[in-house]
Formats: sequence, C-alpha cells, structure tokens
Amino acid sequence: MWIIFVRNVMIEALKVAIIASYLALPFVNKDIQAKDIRCMADNMYYESRGEPAEGIFRVGLVTYNRMLKADKSACEIVYQKIDGKPQFSWTAKKQRSAGKLDQMEYEFCVAIAGLILSGDANDISQGATHFDNVTPKKARAWFKEALKTGRIEFIETIGGHSFYRQTF
Repeated sequence: MWIIFVRNVMIEALKVAIIASYLALPFVNKDIQAKDIRCMADNMYYESRGEPAEGIFRVGLVTYNRMLKADKSACEIVYQKIDGKPQFSWTAKKQRSAGKLDQMEYEFCVAIAGLILSGDANDISQGATHFDNVTPKKARAWFKEALKTGRIEFIETIGGHSFYRQTF
C-alpha cells in the first residue's frame, strides 16, 4: 500500500513539473494540432502505460523521430501500416484498454506529447526510431533480422522496452 502511495505521489509531482515546464516554454511549432497531441498521447499510453516516466517519454520520442524522418503527422505515423501491418500493436486491437483508463497517467502522456510536439524536448532517446517490448536477446524476428543486417542498432533498454535507431 505504501509503495503505491509513494509511486502515485512521484508520478503526480513529475506530471506537475513537466506541465509547468511545458507551459513556460515558447512554442517553436505553432501548428501543433490537438489531434496530433491526442494520437501521440494515445500511443505513449497504450504502448507504455505502467512503465517508468523515462520509458514513456522515449516512446513519444520514437513517434516524433519517425514524424521528422517521414515528414508526417503524429496521427499518420501512429496509424501507419506497412505491408498491411500496423506499426504499433494497440492500433490493431479493437479494444484499446483491458481496464479503466488511468486518467493521471494519460494526462501525463498528454503533457509529454505536447512538450515533444512543441519541438522543445531534448532527444534523450538518441534518435530512436523503433522500440520493442522485450529485451534484445528475446527480440522478435523482424528486430533480430534488422539487427543482424545492420538496418537498426540497439540503443538501450528502459523498463520493459528496448529502443533502436534506424541506420539508413
């Protein structure tokens, strides 16, 4: 019980700090669309809820780095299909959440998404363009092949996600 309380207090404090810094920053990109904040926040929440804040932030940065690389919006990246397959697993599922939405964690994702989309966030992901929810040794076939052929390189594992950078 005590651990849950401390976790909730820490998340709340972090959320307040990020929102405060987000509101204090001048917007570099004045054309941020509310739907893009929502798409990025949804992606961060459904792909990484329950993960450390640093991991959630990196999942958002992966989406942003893909946006920059492809010159597409957050919604276009999140719902993009390659060879008919969605790039983010939750977008293929009819039901997005197994339970009730954790409003505090979702609002944290919204604040982070706004910060990232403003263009003012430091890229602590080191240019990550992909992530997987397993460690590199247990990576799925696509990741194993891409690592073997040098199309991506492993950066690091944070929480339950391993992050990778595209090399071409």
